Amino acid sequence: MTVEWIYSPEAARMTALPSFLWTGDDRLGLGAGRGPSAHMEILDPSTGARSPLVDTEKARKGLAALLGDVAPATLPLPSEIDPAGRTGLYLLGGDILLLDLGSASWTRVTSTAEKEINVRFSPDGTKIAFVRARDLYLYDTDRKGE
Repeated sequence: MTVEWIYSPEAARMTALPSFLWTGDDRLGLGAGRGPSAHMEILDPSTGARSPLVDTEKARKGLAALLGDVAPATLPLPSEIDPAGRTGLYLLGGDILLLDLGSASWTRVTSTAEKEINVRFSPDGTKIAFVRARDLYLYDTDRKGE
């Protein structure tokens, strides 16, 4: 084993662990694989049942149409899922995007020169809190505005 190998794409593939997050309804979102084999699913721990989280290919194509050349090649697991389990929250390129998990359609929340950070859903899922330029902002998902 060499230092070069440790930091190589092959080592990253061999040591990749699935990413996960809890949903508001006590289910587990799982993201596994890289490249064409990457997929996301929901696991219900009480039954062991698994189902697709979203149509990954449709969501990836929609994201590419929205972001163009800066869109990631593979769709990562959202940073958060709203408490109802219907919307994924993404921070991509310093901007906030929402993914409707049922339709695989995207909504761009921000498009600013400043980067947004520390993005979180409110406990009821109706607002998104984030920091931009050292100020705290709230986005109302119902009214679709800050």
